[in-house]
Amino acid sequence: MISHKYKFIFVRTPKTASTSVLNVLGSYELERLPIQNAQEPLFNFEGKKYDCNHPPIQVIKKSTTKNIFNDYFKFSFVRNPWDRCVSAWKYNIKKKFTPRGVPFVEFVRRLESQEIGNYKYLNQYDFVKGCDFIGRFENLQEDFDTICDKVGISRQKLSHENKT
Repeated sequence: MISHKYKFIFVRTPKTASTSVLNVLGSYELERLPIQNAQEPLFNFEGKKYDCNHPPIQVIKKSTTKNIFNDYFKFSFVRNPWDRCVSAWKYNIKKKFTPRGVPFVEFVRRLESQEIGNYKYLNQYDFVKGCDFIGRFENLQEDFDTICDKVGISRQKLSHENKT
């Protein structure tokens, strides 16, 4: 997601409170990136399938101009990988993307084999390598306050969305 008025790019790493952050940032003239305007939930980019709501920074870099990418403040959040994976497993069961009763170990095997069909839950490093600021889920509000200060918007309390 991008704000031209406030000159920032929000890289939405899956299962790191990105919906909670987006709910606050949405009131600051936030726009979807061109790659996110697809009609399908997944898009192909250089032979890989990505979730339209969660393109990694390298995909964003190739879909914006060099000036925008270099001049805008780019940020994201990461999370303890174990907690993130457990959250993804529970979320996928809740949303019926993964059948109820699929053991956690089987879910991880499907991730590793990419049977799930996209790169949404793989390495967080690939999502954030090149960001100017990487906040931690474990310090969510404090790090979000830092981002607000940096981009010049008022600090706001984050809610907890998509809780698993």
